Amino acid sequence: MLVKIRKKPISITLSEDNLYFIDVESKATNKSRSEIVEEVLSTYKKYKLEKTIQEGFICQEKENREMAETGMEDYYNILKNYEES
Repeated sequence: MLVKIRKKPISITLSEDNLYFIDVESKATNKSRSEIVEEVLSTYKKYKLEKTIQEGFICQEKENREMAETGMEDYYNILKNYEES
């Protein structure tokens, strides 16, 4: 699937520290400042997606554990009733 990339100029204000980082990276990698900002944003988006996926797994694990605990309680009650009879 091809995605058409439409670039649109924007204006942003950066802290001196971030601007310095972009300038140093730009010179060190021979890339434009826009390319550096694009890479940083892409990396951040990937990081956010990974965090969202991890949180989903954590919630799913909790639900699975609760279901297993409920199932074990039922199993224990069945065994208990069996032993009493």
